[in-house]
Amino acid sequence: MIDLSLYLFLTRFIFWFSQHYIIANTISFLLTVLWSFTLNRLWTFRVSSGFSGKQYSKFLIVSSIGLSLSSGLLYLAVDRLGLYDVVAKFMVAVVVMTWNFSANKFWTFRSQKNYEA
Repeated sequence: MIDLSLYLFLTRFIFWFSQHYIIANTISFLLTVLWSFTLNRLWTFRVSSGFSGKQYSKFLIVSSIGLSLSSGLLYLAVDRLGLYDVVAKFMVAVVVMTWNFSANKFWTFRSQKNYEA
């Protein structure tokens, strides 16, 4: 889990981020998105055609919603429910990964031949 690893690195080894966990969450999430688009295209959804700006735009929309979910849920879990940030980050990651995978599968990377007719 790249997102959680980056988050842990930022909040545990760079002191400033330990006080600003939402910013650390945003940075880790955005770096993970860059990595994730390539892996999803090539491996998960096996898209072999050339780069698609439309597809990348959809991916960024899905990821932006995921970032909003992640930050909002992390804030609620840590500041409102009093959970330890690493536990909260892990729980939130499961929810956001489910959202991202589903939205990307059924919208971003869906096979066009299955929807034409």
